[in-house]
Amino acid sequence: MGGTRSRSKAARLGTLAALVCLALILAAQVGAAIPQKISYQGRLTDTSGNPLPGDHSAMFAIYDDPSYGILLWSESKTVTADADGVFSTILGSVTPLDCSFEAPRWLEVYVDGLGLMPRREIVSVASALVAEEALRAGNADSLGGVAAGSYAAATHAHSTLAAQDGDPAEAVYVNVNGRVGIGTDEPTQMLHISDDVNNLTGIVISNANTSGYSSEGIVFGNEDGEIAGLRLFDDNSVYSSAMALFNNRPGGNIRLGTGSVDRVFIDQYGKVGIGVAAPVEELEVAGTIKVAADGYPLKLVGTSGGYIDFTTADQQPMGLRLQNSSRTWMLINGLGGSDLLGLYDSSGPAGYERAIVVDGPTHKIGIGTSSPTARLDVSNSTGYSQFRMRTSYTPTSTTDPNGAVGDIAWDDDYFYVKTSAGWKRGALSTFGL
Repeated sequence: MGGTRSRSKAARLGTLAALVCLALILAAQVGAAIPQKISYQGRLTDTSGNPLPGDHSAMFAIYDDPSYGILLWSESKTVTADADGVFSTILGSVTPLDCSFEAPRWLEVYVDGLGLMPRREIVSVASALVAEEALRAGNADSLGGVAAGSYAAATHAHSTLAAQDGDPAEAVYVNVNGRVGIGTDEPTQMLHISDDVNNLTGIVISNANTSGYSSEGIVFGNEDGEIAGLRLFDDNSVYSSAMALFNNRPGGNIRLGTGSVDRVFIDQYGKVGIGVAAPVEELEVAGTIKVAADGYPLKLVGTSGGYIDFTTADQQPMGLRLQNSSRTWMLINGLGGSDLLGLYDSSGPAGYERAIVVDGPTHKIGIGTSSPTARLDVSNSTGYSQFRMRTSYTPTSTTDPNGAVGDIAWDDDYFYVKTSAGWKRGALSTFGL
């Protein structure tokens, strides 16, 4: 254990009462030598705040650093907790307490193999190990310049911890259920932090390490271990500057909500729902999507094709709108409750003018008409500009290989149609002939 720092997970020991008695065992007679021992008292509870009576294996260690440092002294023993979970022991009763206290020292405690962090600095009372003359009067009025009344008695319940300067007197509070309050004596959770400042009240978590997996975060665990949490990785780590929100519980999901309503839902398979609590596709949105970007704001990329699926349970219109500063085009299925797929010009004087429609049941196509009566039905306000073939072609003979059955061609003299027997033609004549 020397020089390393142990971090315990949520354990059955739950809360070790943070307020422990570090008091010297003093001789009763005046002028007696100071015994090199320290009295230590604590309370053991489970995660629900219930006391843990009975025998427990314990190990106590003293270091010269609050986090790492050198191991100066340690001893292992069995401690016995009473019905309230309270135990008392004497440090130095197994291994002589022969380390110096002329510099700051920190105590680390392990109970049933679990480290109870953080280490606690040994202050004031333990410093008397190098100040024997201060106690030669028997019961001293002060110790280290601090009034005797400022120290807790050995029988004290140790439910509060004062600030270093004594104000507030109950900076940390532990109730009978093991719930810890910082700035409050009415903790409603296992850790409750309260303040009254015109600034941030929060928790700071930092990690000076910059190696491959260095990160800071909050991890949630149960009987299955650390299975959910939030982690922020260092910029030099393998997940450079990434923030990870994860839930690895069986069937676990992630929900983001406001106003007591789930807004974003990510299920265990990574499917995302926006306004949808049980998405069946990779992304499912209940509402309107607006994409504002230059270039290609929405792209479909796949190895086996892809499509955008618009689905409604009734005959409400669905489609696409393409709009710029001069014109708006809409490709709509079912506008006005009809069974038509149409390309509409919504910038025309009549609004939603049908440019091209496809009749659903018959698959007839209408250009300029919403009621096509032929496979291709063309209508225009003028009869001469309904259908136009701009390029002429003259077959060389009936057996000209170009074209396919049904093709039409023209030149200045003839009108040509390709049939199964080859090209046929009809002569064109001028007016009056």
